[in-house]
Amino acid sequence: MLQEVNNLRLLDDSAGEIPSERSLAANEREILIEFLSGKKEATFEQIKKHFCKRKQLKGNLPESPSQLSFNLEGGGRTKISATPTDSIFQAAKVCGSDWRKMDDSTKNLIVEALTAPAATDEDIRASLEGFPALDADMIERLLKVSLPTSYGHLSVKALEKLLPFMRDGMTYLAKDDSDSALHAAGYRRRDEQSSKILDLLPSFQSLLDPDSDDYDPQRVDKRQVACLNGN
Repeated sequence: MLQEVNNLRLLDDSAGEIPSERSLAANEREILIEFLSGKKEATFEQIKKHFCKRKQLKGNLPESPSQLSFNLEGGGRTKISATPTDSIFQAAKVCGSDWRKMDDSTKNLIVEALTAPAATDEDIRASLEGFPALDADMIERLLKVSLPTSYGHLSVKALEKLLPFMRDGMTYLAKDDSDSALHAAGYRRRDEQSSKILDLLPSFQSLLDPDSDDYDPQRVDKRQVACLNGN
């Protein structure tokens, strides 16, 4: 979600001139994150209507949603991803309101347990039984959950390093280091990484260790987690 929000640019057509593109103001960004939290996705039309009816944004935005547009609408795109993992877990048939009461660390660990490579249902059940917030019925419901797999290919440690900068509004990956969460977290783009010849292949553990020189957050796909809350 944060990656979508941070990449979003707003265009105001109310002046009747060619609209200039700008980043979301701090209060606009805060309102949008609140609006998206807990949802699987949201259409641009829903976002525009929500923006235009919020009193805090009066004067900053036009009264009519039809006078607003977003840069990501190009190419026929109509919606952005929100927090699909949260929307799954906080459904009444899974965890309901109990999910919203859990802290981010607990949520991340639960998702990590559910997506552990090669883990059997018994392995996962044993891991989940270690969380006081989960009762037996909830654990059985969690075992039946099918999580999204097309995104979020980052380890928990990498996310913990990246999220503080993305919550401050930095984009995940940018050529400008000052606006790149990847750079701020101490990582580099692939084109910035110098090639090196090794006598031996790096160990599997070093490839998964965010503190290792061999770690690349853009390539790791083990122990993946779907981003939560900023997420």
